[in-house]
Amino acid sequence: MYGKIVAEDNTPLPGVSILVKGTSIGTVSDINGNYALNLPNNASVLSISYIGYTTKEIPINQESLNVKMTPDFEQLDEVVVRRS
Repeated sequence: MYGKIVAEDNTPLPGVSILVKGTSIGTVSDINGNYALNLPNNASVLSISYIGYTTKEIPINQESLNVKMTPDFEQLDEVVVRRS
């Protein structure tokens, strides 16, 4: 399986976690948002997560899967930035 992970504005998201639900099999997206993953025969759902975005669980029903992530504004309210 392969694909690309982007934000709502189609900006590539690097470092997104892509896991086969219920397993430890997974990968992360590269600097361009691309990923590739060898799936076990019993794989049925991908869990895709990234800090500041809503986790998505997507049924696996094709070889290529591109995903547009949605910001999680509740989670973003909890982020604190400090300058030193």
